[in-house]
Amino acid sequence: MQRFLPVAVKNSGVSLEELLPDALAEKPSLPAFELISKLYRQIAVGSFLMSGNPQDLAEHLFNSSRAFAHFCDVAPAGAKLTSRAEAFFDAVACRDDEGARRIAAGSPSTPDPSREYEEDFYKVRFAMDLWSQAPRDSLERMLAAWTALAADPDPYAELYRAMLERDQKAFEEAVAKVIEAKQEHYEYLRAKERLDADEGATLPHVSTELLALLELAERSGLKPAREYPMAPGLARKMGKPRFPPPDAWRVAEGWSELG
Repeated sequence: MQRFLPVAVKNSGVSLEELLPDALAEKPSLPAFELISKLYRQIAVGSFLMSGNPQDLAEHLFNSSRAFAHFCDVAPAGAKLTSRAEAFFDAVACRDDEGARRIAAGSPSTPDPSREYEEDFYKVRFAMDLWSQAPRDSLERMLAAWTALAADPDPYAELYRAMLERDQKAFEEAVAKVIEAKQEHYEYLRAKERLDADEGATLPHVSTELLALLELAERSGLKPAREYPMAPGLARKMGKPRFPPPDAWRVAEGWSELG
């Protein structure tokens, strides 16, 4: 893996160099800003895996967070889908509270069944509302609506229930199921040869979504373990990160010159 990381990071940076000018010049587009955040996420994870420095992870996740927060601030309501606001997890993982607040406030509070699966909506919206300290009865109603959608329990819903109840044992069981589901997803993509090489070198090894869920669990009063697959303990030792300027995400340059 190590020999592919510099290539994955450089490729992601070069893609940002090409994408950002058009994305900023045109009407705000969900696919464009979703990709901008994903590229910053890949750079974040790749840089961290190479350096072992959680500051590298925080810096680039911050850029993902603030890029998507900008989209949430300026895009019309019809252009947004909460289920595709994965950058919210980047914001929580790097402890960018302002970015998390803006993404949560700017994302729809109800699903659009014609454009997204309701289960995918609830997975992200519940995290947003839990982070925002929404009233308990509101969170309970959301969980009830979510669990009524399918006969089999959703591991994410089980995880959030454990956070609400501050049930340590249920939390550990649910987080193991979430990790297993994420690993199976990447194994499936690899088997079908549908996993992009740059993503495959980075995101299956460190999940910023999982890092954010562990952060939410701690805020809920639970005690996550030091290490999990896809969530190394070192990645969570950010303390109070040093962030770049808020608009640093707008300029990606110099990547194409890297060896």
